[in-house]
Amino acid sequence: MGAPPPVAIQPSGDSILGDDPVPGAAAIRSAPDRASANVGGVAVVDEADWQLELTRPGRLSLLGWMVTGTLTLGNHGGADLILPESRSDRDQVFRPMDYLEVFARGGRARLERLAPSEVRLFQGGQAVEAISDPDAARVEILRRDPDGFEDFAIRLTLERSDQLPDPRARLLKIDLSDRMVRALFTLGLPLRQPRSVELGGVACRLTCDGDALELSGYLPAYRRPDGSFRPFFLGNPARGFQTLPEDGTPVLLRPGDRLIAGAAVYIFEVAAGHHG
Repeated sequence: MGAPPPVAIQPSGDSILGDDPVPGAAAIRSAPDRASANVGGVAVVDEADWQLELTRPGRLSLLGWMVTGTLTLGNHGGADLILPESRSDRDQVFRPMDYLEVFARGGRARLERLAPSEVRLFQGGQAVEAISDPDAARVEILRRDPDGFEDFAIRLTLERSDQLPDPRARLLKIDLSDRMVRALFTLGLPLRQPRSVELGGVACRLTCDGDALELSGYLPAYRRPDGSFRPFFLGNPARGFQTLPEDGTPVLLRPGDRLIAGAAVYIFEVAAGHHG
């Protein structure tokens, strides 16, 4: 059998899984919420795909985003950082929405809620209307069922980190402890079957042998037309990060290794019992 068809991970590299754009309006949205003016297709993950992605031998999961400067978090391709919708019914529709504006630079940080009906804010464990201390904050972004009721929430924190390539950056971290949340941000990798993906605007090919992940075919998109290179780093907290080879040499990721593509921070894992 040939390789699986390409999987279109969002061009910004900020959502691990995508689907065809879904038009329409979500069942429940309040007037103060900010609909995005810079609209791309709404990112969607079908619940029917969850079990397959989470049970494949290799997994590339989105841990969060490296934030420097001001970035917008939304559910569509026009946002800087993308949170996909969860679709349990093929007739379920969504509208593009901006949830959060995030700023980080050195010791300064800011979190601003843009969609009050879809975003809950907590500080020091207490529900609040605005964040004054980003270090003590937690954000919850709702995911709704086809009837418009809350299904589950995606929890985010903005954390200081000395393990990112940019010393001014912070990590907008996704809480992946909830299996439903993890499913939204996990790409499953079949055994010894190349899978074509796009990470942070870089098209590449991933092949998992059960022990390691080979990343290849990335050079044409990694190198910009002007000769510069897109942000693309490989490493782990113990040894730090390095840019990928600028000659396109294939690289290997071991379990626990992290890949930073654009702003997105991924981790490679191998399922228990699946070894080459």
